[in-house]
Parts: sequence; C-alpha cells; structure tokens
Amino acid sequence: MQVTGIRNYQVQPSKLQFRGSRDKEIDHGDYIERHIQTEATSSKKWGVGIASFLMPGLGQFINGDVGKGFGFLSGVFGVVGLTFLAFRAKSIGAYCLSIASNLGLKVWSTIDALKNVKSEQVQIIKKSDEQED
Repeated sequence: MQVTGIRNYQVQPSKLQFRGSRDKEIDHGDYIERHIQTEATSSKKWGVGIASFLMPGLGQFINGDVGKGFGFLSGVFGVVGLTFLAFRAKSIGAYCLSIASNLGLKVWSTIDALKNVKSEQVQIIKKSDEQED
C-alpha cells in the first residue's frame, strides 16, 4: 500500500536506517515506513519554478530548504530597499541596478529551486506475523 505525503512520528534514532543518500526506513515494530525520494512530477516542477520566480525563496520553502528560502527572502528585502533608495534619490543608474538585481535574484532563485526539487513517496509495509524460512 502506498501513501503519498509526509507522516510525523516520534521514533527512536536507533530504529532509523538510511538505505541511500535520500531514502530512509523507519521500523515501528509491527510495520515499516519507507520514505523514498523520487523524480518530481512535471506539475510540481512548474509550480516550484513559478512560485520561486514570483517570490524568491518560496520555491525553496516548498522544497524544504528553509535556510536557502530565508536567504533569498532577505535578498528580496535588500533589493526592495535599494529600489526605494534609488527612487527617492532619483538616480536612474541606481534604479537600473536595482531592477537588474531583482531580475537576477528571481532567475537565481528559480534555477536553484528547480535544481533541488524533490518528491517523496511513503510506503507503509505491514510485517507478517510469521517469518518465512
């Protein structure tokens, strides 16, 4: 039986087994929960890319990269501050620089989000009562 989504359980660290760089298996006693990283669907890639382009950092938050998300989000606030200062100073050069910085940040955030998009599949496997020989 396959279940999609993430389940939160309190598990002892000794019962957590890593089978690969991203796959993990959790033994709950009467059943085993497997988290398998798979290739993301095309619709998820599009969604993450669009979200990250509209608001840099949002695609990273969707992917679970919270640190990168806050980094890109703080970059947005820096560019908005630069744009505000350029507008108040009526400097066309600074205003062009702020627009280029905003576009560069959006492209960088989108590429990073698309490069790190992942999908997780959860499998719940019930252990049999009798072990086969």
